[in-house]
Amino acid sequence: AMPSYERLILSVRGSRIVCADETGWRINGSSAWLWVFSSKAVTVYLIDPSRGHEVAEKILGNHFAGKLSTDGFLAYDALSVNSENRQQCSSHLLKRSKELQELKTRHAVLFSRQVAAILKAGINLHQRHGQLTEHGFNVQRGKIEAAMDRVLLKQLTDPDNARFARHLLKHRKSLFTYLYDVRHEVAPTNNEGEREIRPAVITRKLGGCNRS
Repeated sequence: AMPSYERLILSVRGSRIVCADETGWRINGSSAWLWVFSSKAVTVYLIDPSRGHEVAEKILGNHFAGKLSTDGFLAYDALSVNSENRQQCSSHLLKRSKELQELKTRHAVLFSRQVAAILKAGINLHQRHGQLTEHGFNVQRGKIEAAMDRVLLKQLTDPDNARFARHLLKHRKSLFTYLYDVRHEVAPTNNEGEREIRPAVITRKLGGCNRS
């Protein structure tokens, strides 16, 4: 099956948009990882003992030119993909914002609330792109970008908020990539990758993975 598998890999490498995700796996009782790389036409899986960036490079290669959507896992940061071609999953960021809101009180809760509101505004704008003129869309996009910049400029004394802010600053150019896609095909979330990995998760639960 290797020739067919290699052709599928080449198809993923040439795709305009790829969603990547990974989950824990077992090989003969030992820890490993199952990776998924999903494009519009093809989904490729890879099981490997490593969770390092070298595994992603096996599939995407060293010169991937498309858009890459991920959940923010560090291994993808080492790939030769420009920040402008990366999309950080808004769902994961909203989840992190919600967790902070549940932990914090009074003034410390404001930062995560503001971040969540801006992320939701971006998603809403993405969903309404067909209802706006190009100029109107660009104006709204600029307001969202400016709002995020203002929030991230704040001096934060709470360590959890500061840690979240550092993460957002690190991936700042990848927060709203979907709003710059002329075809509006890049999604604000990595749900596509998660959907494609779900059947494998069911297999893991029922069968104990490989050579169990």
